[in-house]
This record gives sequence, C-alpha cells and structure tokens, in this order.
Amino acid sequence: MMGMAAAVERLERAIELHEPVLLYGDYDVDGTTAVVLLKTAIEMLGGEARFHVPHRLREGYGLQSSVLEASYAEGVRLVITVDTGMRAFAEAETAERLGLDLIVTDHHLAKAGDQVPVALAILNPNQAAAATLRSRCAVRPLRSSWRRLCLNGGMRRAPAKKPCQAF
Repeated sequence: MMGMAAAVERLERAIELHEPVLLYGDYDVDGTTAVVLLKTAIEMLGGEARFHVPHRLREGYGLQSSVLEASYAEGVRLVITVDTGMRAFAEAETAERLGLDLIVTDHHLAKAGDQVPVALAILNPNQAAAATLRSRCAVRPLRSSWRRLCLNGGMRRAPAKKPCQAF
C-alpha cells in the first residue's frame, strides 16, 4: 500500500523513543473500532498512544487544528488519523506549520480530484495505486500497517503479549 513504509518507520521510531502518539479518529463504528485496535497495538509494543474522537454534535466531523495545536503543546509530535483526514487540507497545513508528522489513514476519497493533504504518509486502500486493496472500512489500512510493523521487526521489545497474533 502506498505510504506504508514511511508510516511504519515513523511509528516504529515513536515507539522506540517513547514519543506520545495522537490517534485522531472518526466517531462512527469503523473509526472508533480502528482507534481502539491501533491504540492497543501501540501500547502492546510499549508505546504511548493518546486519542481524540470528536463529539459529533459539539465538534462535528474531521480533523481540527485546535486539537492539533493543543496536542503539540502537550508534547505530541506524531498524529495518525483514523477514518478521517483525506479532506483535511487546512488542518494538514497546521500540522506542517507546527512540525507535527501526520499520517493519514482513511478509506474515503478526496473530493478535490487527485489532490491529497500534505502528510508524511497517506494510507488509503482506495488510492489509484492501491487498486487491489480497495476497502470500505477504516480498519483495513491499520491492520495492514500493524502486520507490516510486526514483520519489520517491530517486536524487538518482546512485549508480554503476542500482539502480531492478535491481529
């Protein structure tokens, strides 16, 4: 999948350096499920994962610059979106301005043609170059990246549980 190598490398580095990672999810079923799975996986490898799922009525849908700014102030340097982000052009620019590494995992298509937000990596099974992986579910790119992390030797820390078998 396009972007996979860069995403896995950055996540491995965050885990190794004990950097807090912000998981920014969607509030629907596939978004919240994917947040839980990724948070569990990161923590099983010894990493620190925080999450933000916007309140549907108060905050609405999508990535928000105010959350990125607050997370940056709290020491976060890596943000991974879950089931959102393909249309977050202004917010991606905020992340870039702050010096946040942004990984977008989403299965939605960008409305602006082939343009995608500025990000370290975009994992989207519906991108043209990933035609064989087309998916309607947010969990797919996360499961793929988790498996890749395990295969890349991300298990060097010998966690108490066997996370690769869990997924």
